[in-house]
Formats: sequence, structure tokens, C-alpha cells
Amino acid sequence: MSEKMGIPKSLSKCHSGLERKYQTLSLADVDLSFAGRKPVDDPIHAQLNHLSIGQPLEIFPLEPGWGLRLPGETLPLGRLASKYALPTTGKIELRVDSIIRRYRDQSKPEFAKRLKSEHWYVLLPSLSWCESAADD
Repeated sequence: MSEKMGIPKSLSKCHSGLERKYQTLSLADVDLSFAGRKPVDDPIHAQLNHLSIGQPLEIFPLEPGWGLRLPGETLPLGRLASKYALPTTGKIELRVDSIIRRYRDQSKPEFAKRLKSEHWYVLLPSLSWCESAADD
């Protein structure tokens, strides 16, 4: 992470629908092997297996960048890619947009040797924020 910023706050409401911005993250925006580096019996796998599309998420500092978890929980469910830059607003809402299954043989050999699971889920969130609510 090139510069430190505070944890984004919840987005209350935008005054106009045109002020709200949306972004669905792609595979390039997340750490694809985050859950795959955890043992098969790690709680992350059960938690990812029970997620629903549209479920709220929160973002939190997880070196070397930002982690994803359920609101009020401590278990990290994913991590944003180090090259991904969050919107500069201070208020962001995150939701589960999609969940994909990833397999060991989809990873490059130099990464596959660090994997502890043959397959795992990868969480792709969608973000929404209000341009006019940067410092509310």
C-alpha cells in the first residue's frame, strides 16, 4: 500500500442517484490464492461456502493492503490485490458480487507450491460510494 488511509466508513445515503458510483472488482483486483493458502480445515472455507450474493462486507487493513470480512467478524475472507487502489472517498459500501471456485492447477507453479487446498472460493466484491460524501 503506497499511502496509509483510514478504514473507509459506511456510506449512509447519497442525495442523488447520480452521485453514487459503482465498481465490481475483477479477478485482477483480488488475491486469487488467499483462501487457497489456508489448510482445508481452516474456518475460511466454511465461511466462504455459506456466503450469499449481495451480503454486506467490510474492508479492513490487512498488510500489505486491505482485507475483506463480514461486518462485525474478525475472520478475513479475502484480500484486495496490492495493485488495486480504493476510491479516494472516505465512505464505501461493499457487497458480495460473485464467488468463484479456483483450483490449484489454475495457479502458476511458483504460486501453486504455497497452496494448501486443491480448490477454494474467491470472493469478488462490488463497491459503491458517493462522490459528494468524501468527508461526511
